Amino acid sequence: MQRAAQATADLLERRSEWLPRLTEEAIGPDGTYMVAPARRFSSAQQGALMLRESPRLPATGCETGDWSHVDVYLTKTIDYRLVLFAGSRWEPQLVKWVVERESKLISVGGEVDAASLTIRYAHDDDDDVRLLAEVAVAELLAEGLWSAAAS
Repeated sequence: MQRAAQATADLLERRSEWLPRLTEEAIGPDGTYMVAPARRFSSAQQGALMLRESPRLPATGCETGDWSHVDVYLTKTIDYRLVLFAGSRWEPQLVKWVVERESKLISVGGEVDAASLTIRYAHDDDDDVRLLAEVAVAELLAEGLWSAAAS
């Protein structure tokens, strides 16, 4: 639990380094798509919910393995913006499609070669820490957009 708290604190303390670019790259005219491994599917779902609830933007969450059967089709027809919570064994297949179709890919918690932005944080090599901390990235994104709309 202590390591997850440190990870969250790291994200909060450094948000000025990554949040503006995340906002620019993840928010598009056709929504934001959040994808996470099965064990951490809640991060994709919660992240998408935060964008729908607070700034009222279209967003969808998907599991990385299911993505190739469900959301891959959208990469061909819209301005597809994907926030990937890294760590699934299905990532190579997802990355192949995203690169081939020139979609925007942002990686959270792990290095993904094709990512236009990678957001790392303390202890992100620990899957339990990822489970507890990574959704803060999406929550801070939503909060920033909500605050900007209110001012």
